[in-house]
This record gives sequence, structure tokens and C-alpha cells, in this order.
Amino acid sequence: MFSMAHSKDIAIEPSGIYKTIDVRLMNDTIKTLQRSKPKSKSRIELVKIITDSPENYAPPVFYLLSSVFLQEDKKDEAMFWFYAAQLRGRIDANICAEIPARNIMDVLNEKFGPEINQYAFK
Repeated sequence: MFSMAHSKDIAIEPSGIYKTIDVRLMNDTIKTLQRSKPKSKSRIELVKIITDSPENYAPPVFYLLSSVFLQEDKKDEAMFWFYAAQLRGRIDANICAEIPARNIMDVLNEKFGPEINQYAFK
């Protein structure tokens, strides 16, 4: 199950080889970012862990991270992580043979993109 705060849960049931992918780190990280208070020590530490080791995280974490940076009025960082999420997510989606997994990119772009794109295009 993939979930983002204030959005509808989208159940994606992988099949075949995709069932073997461990998404616990992604899900746990998203839940922790959602539940942590802005500027709390736990959020600051988690953001540092993510930004220091982005290779360990899936694109949905970067989308949410971009939102965290927007909340903190760090718009350049938000823009960087949004576009990193978009790039990595599109690569993953193009490789993936499962249509629902590809469609999640559109949902994430619609949720997180407007405010960042508005800033980026200025």
C-alpha cells in the first residue's frame, strides 16, 4: 500500500518479480516524514539521512521531501528534490511493466508539482 498525507490511498499489488521488491524503507520513511512536526529534531535528522544517502530511497520519498522543503520555504531544495523524484520515477516507471505503477507518477506529479513548477518557471 502506498500512501501520501491528505491523499487517497492507492493499493498497488505487484506481481511477478515485482513482488520481491522490499518497500518497507520507503513506506516507513514516508510515514515518519508525514507524522513528524516541522523543524522537529526527528524530521531534521531524517531529512539529513535522506539527502546524504538518496540512493537508498525510492522516488516517492523525494516527492514528499520536496514538500517538506516547501513547508520550510527552502524552494530551491524543494525544486531539486521534486525534479530528482520525477527523473528517477520516470526511469523506474518506464522499466516497470505494471501499468498501475506507471500511473502513480502522474498522481505524484499532480500532487506535488504545481507549486514547485510555479516557482521553477519564474
